Amino acid sequence: MHGRTTSLGCIIAVAAGTAVLAAPPAYAAPPPPVNSCGETGFDPKGYPPEPIGPGNPPQLPPLPDRVVIPVPYPSIELVPVPDPPPNNTRVQAEPSADPCADPCPDLTDATDSPTTGSADHLPFPRIEIDPQPETLPIPIPGPGGTPGTPPPAPAVTAAESGPTTVPPVAPAVGHVEVVSQLTGPGSENRTDKRWQVDGTDLGIMWESKPGEVAVVFGDSFGKGWEFGVVGGDDWRSNVLGHSTDTDLSDGMTLDSMVQDSRCHAAELLPSRKIKNWETTVIPTSGFAIDDRQYMSYMSIRRWSTIPGMWWTNYGGIAYSDDNGSTWVKDEHAKWDNVFGVSKFQVSTMVPAGEYVYMFGTVNGRAGQVGLARVPKADVLNKTAYQY
Repeated sequence: MHGRTTSLGCIIAVAAGTAVLAAPPAYAAPPPPVNSCGETGFDPKGYPPEPIGPGNPPQLPPLPDRVVIPVPYPSIELVPVPDPPPNNTRVQAEPSADPCADPCPDLTDATDSPTTGSADHLPFPRIEIDPQPETLPIPIPGPGGTPGTPPPAPAVTAAESGPTTVPPVAPAVGHVEVVSQLTGPGSENRTDKRWQVDGTDLGIMWESKPGEVAVVFGDSFGKGWEFGVVGGDDWRSNVLGHSTDTDLSDGMTLDSMVQDSRCHAAELLPSRKIKNWETTVIPTSGFAIDDRQYMSYMSIRRWSTIPGMWWTNYGGIAYSDDNGSTWVKDEHAKWDNVFGVSKFQVSTMVPAGEYVYMFGTVNGRAGQVGLARVPKADVLNKTAYQY
């Protein structure tokens, strides 16, 4: 229905306004940013057009070149279970004497592709049908996975009265401005050239050890990625970098990223990448207790056609004992998504005092926030949580 509605709107616009369409007035936006290596980045502020006024009447937006109508069709996919073991191959990057040199031009430099001419532009959009598979996953026995571990012993936690305190004053944000581009082509970190991270998601930070901050990203894509397109040959559900930068006035410098091969950031928490089974696995928060790193994450079953909504399989906790190089999804620290309405699918976990507090919502950007806490020593023991 979304595609049909869009097409109808375009057709009506053509019939009613073809003769009066005009290009929006030029707006003198500042030039895009350039990093210290002379590479052009992007401006996330996306300068809007000038406000409507006496000298600037409202303009119809330009018509798109094409309107794509998605048409789903069933597609059966066999899914071997259990999940295959993660690829924990790791390599160390050699330091570069020249920060502007391309460490792996054979992997990251674009190749020229032939361009094709186009027919004369028509005054109305081209209508295209886009067949899209609607995956019907069917589980089948697969090779043996990682051996299971026994669950932790049930914890008995006595009920405690909550402390009564004066509500803190709500913080006020006075001013916000863009400082620097962190990832992608043209960024100061040159993540596209150093780790094949051309496009990514999120950027969750926590102190991994004194003087070092871990930065975990969600769905990340390498060479050939196009803005707004999910998937591709180099799709990683999550990647992790580290920074020792203490002056953020000019941006954050990433010292390193966890790599599984030359100039390639590793996927930490693997996902099956199968629609309606497990589309991706995205981190939601991270923290450290002593020498162990923890990361909460969500296993996404599928995205919704409604912006900002999705369905999860469960929310879980993973841990790392080698400063984030390799991770283990704890098989018992999971909150299943019962009937699609369970809390703690999208969770943020924060250590404070003797506890770790967990704030969680249902899947998607909606729903009330639930609160739980657990003693620091029992983060992976679900029976020790108080709600």
